[in-house]
Amino acid sequence: MFEPSEDEVTGAPAWAGPAGAGATSVSVDVTFGLLLGRVMAEAGAALAQAAAAGSCIAGPIDQVALATALMGQAPGSPLVDLLEGLCPGEVHDAVLIEAIAAWERVTSLAAARQGEMIAELARRRDAQRLGEFVGDEVASVLVMSRSVAEAKVSLGTSLQAWPAVREALASGVIDHRKATALVDGVGHLDDDAAAAVLDAVLPVAPGLTVPALKARLRKVELTVNPAAVAERRARDAADRYVQVSPAPGVMAWLTAYLPAKDAMTVFTAIDAIAASADPADPRGVAARRADALTDLCADILDNGIAPTTALRSGRGLEDGAQSSPAPAGDRRGDDVVGVG
Repeated sequence: MFEPSEDEVTGAPAWAGPAGAGATSVSVDVTFGLLLGRVMAEAGAALAQAAAAGSCIAGPIDQVALATALMGQAPGSPLVDLLEGLCPGEVHDAVLIEAIAAWERVTSLAAARQGEMIAELARRRDAQRLGEFVGDEVASVLVMSRSVAEAKVSLGTSLQAWPAVREALASGVIDHRKATALVDGVGHLDDDAAAAVLDAVLPVAPGLTVPALKARLRKVELTVNPAAVAERRARDAADRYVQVSPAPGVMAWLTAYLPAKDAMTVFTAIDAIAASADPADPRGVAARRADALTDLCADILDNGIAPTTALRSGRGLEDGAQSSPAPAGDRRGDDVVGVG
C-alpha cells in the first residue's frame, strides 16, 4: 500500500513540490514521475483484480494518491482502462473530480484523432474532386446535421495546418471547443500573422474559458496586425443576417447578427416602446419588448409601407393589390393591455 513519504530521490516529502525540494537540483517532474509510476502500478494491480472479478477497483487504494495519478496521466489506453475500472459510488470526491477532468482529456484525444481521419478523407476526396461532399459523408455516418458535420470537417482540416493546436488537443491540454476557437480565430490571417497569434495565445489557452480565449485572440491580433480593426469590422458586417429557427412547442427563435450599433438601435427602439406600456400591464418587460418588435413589423405588413418605400403588397394581399390598415381589433396587440 502506497503512503506519502519522503521521496527516495530528493529526500523531500513526496507532496511537498518545489518548496519541499529546497536547493536540490533534481527536477520536481522526476519526483512526480516516480510517484505517478508507483500509484499507477498499485492501481494497475487493483484494476487487474477488478477485471478478473468483473467488478470495479476495490481494496485499500490511497484515494489522494489515486486522484493525483489521474491528474498527471496523459490521455490514452492506460488512462481509459483505469477510468473504466472506477466505481463512482466508492471513490473519494477528489477522485471523482479528477476522473471528470481525465475523461475530458480522453474526449480531446478522441476529437484530435477523429480530426486526423476526417482530414485524410477530405484529402482523398479533394484528389477525386469530390471535396464538397465530405460533410455529407460525415453527416451520414454520424447521423447528424450537415452543418455540425461541416464543423467537424473544418476543425479536422484546420488542425493539420496548425500542428501545435492539434498536439495540444491530443494531449488533453485544450478541448475541442478551444481548438475550434483557436483555428477559427486565425483563419483569416496570413500564415506569419496567424503563427504569431497562436504562439502568444496557445500557452495560456488551457486557463481561459472559450469566450475569454476568443477575446484574447482578438486582442493579440491587434498587436500583430494593426489594421485588424477595420478589416474585422468590414468582414463581420458582411456576415450580418437574420434567421428564424424552430423552438419547442409553438415558439420560434428570431436571431439577428448585426453590427453592435445597429443591434443597439433595434433594442433601444423596442425597449422604448416596452417602457411606455401602462403600469398595470401584467406582461414582463422582456415580453413587452418581444411584442413591440412584432407590432412594428405587423404595422409594415398591414399598411404595406416599408421604411424607405411602399411594399408591393401588404400581409395577406395579392401582388399589385392596394393594401390598407387592418380593422381595429384584428392585431394581436390590440387584445393586450398597454401595447405601445
